[in-house]
Amino acid sequence: KQRKEEEKMRNELAEGDRIVTTAGIVAKVVRVKDSEVVIDLDGSARMTVLKSSVLQRITDGADKK
Repeated sequence: KQRKEEEKMRNELAEGDRIVTTAGIVAKVVRVKDSEVVIDLDGSARMTVLKSSVLQRITDGADKK
């Protein structure tokens, strides 16, 4: 069940979402491709990662801990 929820979250990623990767990188989604996501690291760099490496989407409530 958890795996299906993670897959659904990855398929629903959109530009502007803030995410955390399995490597612990926090970034903003710039573009979504078939199996990849282009992310922005606070304006300092852009990186392409596999969708499977996205651990979670950060919501406003989760971001303010």
